[in-house]
Amino acid sequence: MRPATALPLLRPAARGALRTAAARRHAMLSTEADVQRISAVGILADVGFGCTKLGVGTACASPALVADGAHSLADVLVGAVSYGAYAAARAPPDEEHPYGHGKFEAGGSLVVGGALVATGAAAAANAATMATAAPDVMTLPAVTACAGVAALSIAGKEWLYRATLRAGERGRSDAIVANAHHHRSDAYASIAALGGIVGTYALGVPWLDPLAAAGVAAVVAHQGVHICRDAVDQLLDASFDPARLEQLRDAVSETLGPEYVVERLRARKAGPGIVADLVLTVPAGLSAS
Repeated sequence: MRPATALPLLRPAARGALRTAAARRHAMLSTEADVQRISAVGILADVGFGCTKLGVGTACASPALVADGAHSLADVLVGAVSYGAYAAARAPPDEEHPYGHGKFEAGGSLVVGGALVATGAAAAANAATMATAAPDVMTLPAVTACAGVAALSIAGKEWLYRATLRAGERGRSDAIVANAHHHRSDAYASIAALGGIVGTYALGVPWLDPLAAAGVAAVVAHQGVHICRDAVDQLLDASFDPARLEQLRDAVSETLGPEYVVERLRARKAGPGIVADLVLTVPAGLSAS
């Protein structure tokens, strides 16, 4: 005999509500597991790519690949801070944080952005040093090794971008989505490094490699400035997107009915959620409750 359960004793509406709640809980846990998994994969990949690029770039005297390797190692910090901010932002409200912990994502993004700006500056300084040293044109085996590492990084980083972006959008996490776009910027940086390496060998112009390294540094620094600006806007409760604010206004009107007039609606981003307050004009005969 099949064991009896309490579920059949409930009314159909109650059973449906329980199933819906269970499904939402399962979806939330599945999303958290996906974010945790792709964050771990990204960190391990960044360690592997960074060490490989630095080793091969140093051995073959390629400043572009060295700069790209520094970028990849910086991504380790990006991945760790992004996931830490994602986890912290989902803690429930408490006495010290009555509005929740959503701003932890913005704080984490600010740390990530600052680290990227510093990495870009260091990579630019390294490129300038290598350019003034007037390096010789690399040999064909060295070019082949450096180009192969850069091409592998491009493919791996593009895959990480797509997988991380899906997880971040499902989890409604700005920090994880920012990490995904940073994977994409690393792929662009590797493309610049690959162009400099191949161009240096094909054209016989040694300064093309340091020039590509400077381009990599610019990409890294620009991404860091962009992340910092968005994080500061959220921490300072900058003006909310007007289009999304209008969507919230329409949702309130559709939910309550046309007799309720939204006099004022304000909102601010707080990690995965939105904190909003509004003033309504209600029908005259409505009770206080």
